[in-house]
Amino acid sequence: MNSTSMKKEAGKLRSTPNGYGRVARFLHWASALLVLVLIGSGFGSAFSSDASQKAAALRVHFPLALLVFLLTLARLIWWRVDHKPDAVTSDPRWQQSTARWTHRGLYLVLIVLLGSGIAMSLATELPLALFGSKPLPDFSNLAPRIAHRIAALTAVALIALHGGAAIYHHWIKKDGTLKRMWSGDPS
Repeated sequence: MNSTSMKKEAGKLRSTPNGYGRVARFLHWASALLVLVLIGSGFGSAFSSDASQKAAALRVHFPLALLVFLLTLARLIWWRVDHKPDAVTSDPRWQQSTARWTHRGLYLVLIVLLGSGIAMSLATELPLALFGSKPLPDFSNLAPRIAHRIAALTAVALIALHGGAAIYHHWIKKDGTLKRMWSGDPS
């Protein structure tokens, strides 16, 4: 491989004004998939009355939450190194503003979920219950539980808004917005 093709291949890692690079796309889709699993395992645990099912859901939820935290840190660091593609300027200002605040809200909600999850874990010795012999703690009266539930419901709403906007841009506007995050190329 010559130096020109190596530079071209390395350039695909970074975002361009028209599309997201491989690193940004990987971080986005890996986070998205894991967050969907976290939502399922979190609500599965919250609404299960069977202690063994609740524990099984939390055994998935707990380590994946830590992984999403690491991916979120990586995303925030990557955005300091990489530059996001230009905004779709054909969108009205209110849509651009909504997109910007939705993204910020998603990051904020992930941080609140992680913080409240860690607080619940520390307050109840959850890891010992999940991976040891202690019984599962009762989370219902913990203050971080309320924050965790509100943040989880907010996350679901923001994800629905984000996904709905992606579908709108892809199927109605047909402006290549989703393709920028899927393949890195809006065409």
